[in-house]
Amino acid sequence: MTRFTDRAAPRSSPEPALPASRWTPAESVERLERNCAALKHRLETAPGLRDHISDSRPLIAITNGQYKVMDGVEWILAAAAHMDRHVLQILEIKAAPGYPPA
Repeated sequence: MTRFTDRAAPRSSPEPALPASRWTPAESVERLERNCAALKHRLETAPGLRDHISDSRPLIAITNGQYKVMDGVEWILAAAAHMDRHVLQILEIKAAPGYPPA
């Protein structure tokens, strides 16, 4: 899981996931809150998360193909780690010279 947040090797997002100024900051926060609530609900109510196994392109990328699949619990942990990675990105931006922009 620590590899998901490792910022030593920045990774590009697939095209559909790149920021495109589609939402206002308020809409982005609302979407994040809604997605977190849905993830929490899934974690609390889904039976047999360990039985739901699927290929994981993110895992393949960060392990250079050493590992290829994750179960439901691992996907939820990866989602949390992914959010942590974004928090680290935000902190890097805020610590950069010239922030905030004039």
